[in-house]
Amino acid sequence: MKIIDAHAHIFIPEAFEDVLSKYSNDIPKITNLEKNRASMKIGDKTTSDLPFALFSVNDRLQQMNEENIDMQLLSMFPALFFYNLDAEEANLFIQKHNDAILNLTRDYKGYFMGLGTVPLQDIDKAIKELERIIKMGLVGAEIGSNVNGTLLGDPKFFPFFEAAEKLNALLFVHPSNPIGSEKIKSFNLDVYVGNACDTTLAIASMMFNGVFDRFTELKIYFAHGGGFLPYQIGRLDDAYLIEENIKKQIHNLPSHYLSKILVDTVVYDFKALEFLVRQMPVENVLLGSDSPMDMLDKDIVNKIMKLKISEEKKELILGKNVKKLLS
Repeated sequence: MKIIDAHAHIFIPEAFEDVLSKYSNDIPKITNLEKNRASMKIGDKTTSDLPFALFSVNDRLQQMNEENIDMQLLSMFPALFFYNLDAEEANLFIQKHNDAILNLTRDYKGYFMGLGTVPLQDIDKAIKELERIIKMGLVGAEIGSNVNGTLLGDPKFFPFFEAAEKLNALLFVHPSNPIGSEKIKSFNLDVYVGNACDTTLAIASMMFNGVFDRFTELKIYFAHGGGFLPYQIGRLDDAYLIEENIKKQIHNLPSHYLSKILVDTVVYDFKALEFLVRQMPVENVLLGSDSPMDMLDKDIVNKIMKLKISEEKKELILGKNVKKLLS
């Protein structure tokens, strides 16, 4: 059985070489390569101390071997959804990077599968790009937990979810630029806490707006164990019992919809992982490491192996759940 990591990021700078001169201010550029670390510059903003494995296939394969991972489901480095750009320009960048991921999965078949990205600031363009990448051979798309401040439960995204359902595309929701992040920059709390908050908000907004009732075959999984949702689902159930406007939208307790969503295992703490596997249907939990970022869980395979569940259930989490989703 192949052990498959469903939460693994990549950025391929070479994808933009032919348009770099025209769009030099908006395209990410890699600088300061030293000691297996690098910096990424977009306009005047620099992100420092990124791992080589984000860009280098050889470094990535070595790291996968150290983590006991056989295959990765690759997705774009989430700081680069390009939602802040004009949709036409963003779509150009996205298409070029999606093509680069596809070529990588073909060159290293058996090691990588690929998720593309779509310009969700323009629903029509996002649907067309999703159709294109699924036809080409990518298995789905990574999307943000919010799009320029609008949560995924907003009805304007319904046509996109409908298209994803019809295409049998797998969606991966990853936070980026959390709502209110400008107020919590100290100690990088926008990343360490804000990301999980934004994922929780995304799922709750989808639940309360009836996304999981409307699109019953939608295949969608959420980063970082679903944020705080598994731990706070009782609070949402209570909201349903109190708020009449929620009851007008959905006819089940929010906890009913835990069976409709999937989450990864990026929760770091073993006791949290134990709780996650108890709270969620085991068929809805996918191995994730957040590779190759600094916050990756290098020991996630061993943690899953130590869970007090059956070997069959461990195999589901380690890879069989992903394979079933993509069959």
